[in-house]
Amino acid sequence: MEIPTRCFFSPLRHEGRGPDAVDFSLLSLLPNFEPMTAANVAEFNMGWHHQILISISYEGYRLTSTQLVQILNHYSDHAQIQNGPYGYKLFIKPGFDEFFRGTLENPSDFVSCKPATGPVSVPFPSCERTVLIGQDIIAGYSFSRAYLDQTQSIDTKVIGFLNGLRTAGPQFRIIQ
Repeated sequence: MEIPTRCFFSPLRHEGRGPDAVDFSLLSLLPNFEPMTAANVAEFNMGWHHQILISISYEGYRLTSTQLVQILNHYSDHAQIQNGPYGYKLFIKPGFDEFFRGTLENPSDFVSCKPATGPVSVPFPSCERTVLIGQDIIAGYSFSRAYLDQTQSIDTKVIGFLNGLRTAGPQFRIIQ
């Protein structure tokens, strides 16, 4: 991948991982992945609002979509389940983030959000999405909870953005 200098680039360091493990993060603004500039710096200092943080991780070992779904499913153990917004099922475990899971047509669609109300709510609630996008490559992205209804659109934009950075290899796509 080639990261343009206009993008915020931040390598992550994790001890105890394989020698081939690679991580990086990009922080920009939705909807067009604008990098921080003098003109929009205030947007980056106001909670999540229009920000998106994309983190890419290559683990250096074989991770299947089934394994990723098992990891995410573990969260829903012993949770209260109710109908959530935008066709999601909402899994509630006291003291945890709110966990949204897709419909029967798309059961591997997972989004975890900070609570907007209640005893553990935060002033600028965000959501996180984790998807397998290539062999052993995980994309995680965080965005304002106000964009929860646009998760599918964000998926498409993130994959398109990342494919625009690729210099070789197959195009990224959501595998799970």
